[in-house]
Amino acid sequence: MKILIALDESPVSARQRERRPACSPWQVPTFWSPADAAEAKETAGEFVLALFRDDIAGMTQLATPGYADRLAEPAASGGRARQAPAGQLRVMAVQTEEFRGDVGLLQVLVERDVPALDRSAAQQVQLVNVVVLRVDGGWRVDDAAF
Repeated sequence: MKILIALDESPVSARQRERRPACSPWQVPTFWSPADAAEAKETAGEFVLALFRDDIAGMTQLATPGYADRLAEPAASGGRARQAPAGQLRVMAVQTEEFRGDVGLLQVLVERDVPALDRSAAQQVQLVNVVVLRVDGGWRVDDAAF
């Protein structure tokens, strides 16, 4: 039985080749300034209020150009599902969930009055996840999901 050993392949050099950089751009902590965080939270909160009010113009104004186009398409064709009347809306909290430089994931907690079965108003709380991007020095919404 023959054992072949490659002389130019030492275990150390093989390990060094397998090593990856110590950190990627997504692992480097980039901190938002308090002003950036406040502006991003305000944009996310205003967007969610426009979303619940079914205000397409308000949503597209606060969205990135690509997301604004996606929002406007169903509205133009009449295919967008209408939400129940919003009643009173209140943003309870906007929390920064995760951020990486010019991209952030925010959670917006909204309380709204909805009609109940007995024709009274019931309060409903919903959580909306919002992705914000820095565009031209300001924050714009790039995606939102319930």
